[in-house]
Amino acid sequence: MGGLFYYPGLKFKCRGCADGCCSRLEVSLEPGEAASLGGGFPRNAAGDFILAKDASGRCPYLEGNLCSIHLHKGYGAKPLSCRIYPLHIQCWEDGADSAELRYLCPGVGGDEAEILPEEKIERLAREFRRTRKDFDRAVFSHRNPAGLGAVRKFHAGIKAMLEEKSLDLPLRIYAAAKALDFHLSPGEDETVKNIDEKFAENSLSFLRRASGLLAEEKGKLTENALRRSRFRNLICAFLRNDQPGESRWKRAYIQLKILLGMEYLQKLNPLAPRCGIFAITNLHKDCVYAPEAGKYLEEWFYSKVYSMHFCGRMVHNYPYSTGLRLLFCAFAAAEYLAGGFAIAEHLTGKRNGENPENPGRIPVNLSDMKRAVFLVDFSFSRSPAFRFAGTRKLIEECGRAENIGFLLK
Repeated sequence: MGGLFYYPGLKFKCRGCADGCCSRLEVSLEPGEAASLGGGFPRNAAGDFILAKDASGRCPYLEGNLCSIHLHKGYGAKPLSCRIYPLHIQCWEDGADSAELRYLCPGVGGDEAEILPEEKIERLAREFRRTRKDFDRAVFSHRNPAGLGAVRKFHAGIKAMLEEKSLDLPLRIYAAAKALDFHLSPGEDETVKNIDEKFAENSLSFLRRASGLLAEEKGKLTENALRRSRFRNLICAFLRNDQPGESRWKRAYIQLKILLGMEYLQKLNPLAPRCGIFAITNLHKDCVYAPEAGKYLEEWFYSKVYSMHFCGRMVHNYPYSTGLRLLFCAFAAAEYLAGGFAIAEHLTGKRNGENPENPGRIPVNLSDMKRAVFLVDFSFSRSPAFRFAGTRKLIEECGRAENIGFLLK
């Protein structure tokens, strides 16, 4: 198949902060790169050479907040992983490549960033593919092994529905979740395997014809204690940031206390909102989101949609269907967590009077959303909780249309 898939609005402008690129992530080295830098580098569990961080957790090649390799040898001398960042590139078995931006980087997204040149993305993707020994793949679901070709055709329909800008995004997500639910039913296995290029056009036609009925149906979804309980568990999974050597049972105990309302979310992750899980889910209906906050979340969401970086080997080996449901849940989790940062300040009186147009509502600003998207983006493919069968079951349940539609009211 070939081709390069990415959201055309990818925006980035380096701030020279060294936050993320040179401190949070493992930097892998090709053998030639390791040799050119003098050798002696440790290997990770996969056997790849890595740049070990210094005692402060920063790259040893930093001079202040700038890369000494870049400063003294030029941009081309930097390891490929460093030149690619904050792009994340995947190479697929059908010959296609895909790219998204890591929202861990403070320079990604927002109006102050600049759209990345197409030529640069394509050049880095070609260079990255030449270094790969294995390629990513995806099947439709755990039960239906329809391969990457069928998955791409199905996803074209989902993408078409999600891009119908005449409808609000929560309704589009609800409609896409309905389509996924239908095609996951046992009688539709052969339909998915034999799907054709007309599926995208037909999906968009269905959405336009049925949008009124879908909106009415979504509006009738009612409060359900089980839905709330499952989603609270899933929010905790997005906040898992286990460190080497930490006891799994200790983390589970902390999560249990959070779910019982006995601890703040910060106990699970120091970067989380300083409030309880019940405050987030109970007061979410009172939040009003600034337009720039919603736009930032949408940029992150569509970066995943276009690249399909929600399934396959890089995302817990999830099949397409589980990964898409994870993405829907992640959108909801980011929205609720952004509300959580605003709620935490509202409860301490710091946001009183900030929203005179909507008295009684809690204003959620761009800073709140950036912090929330950071948390969700960091854990999306890394949270150890997503490898557990119980968490995967939560994703399957919360990502169903009737549940995600309620959460995104």
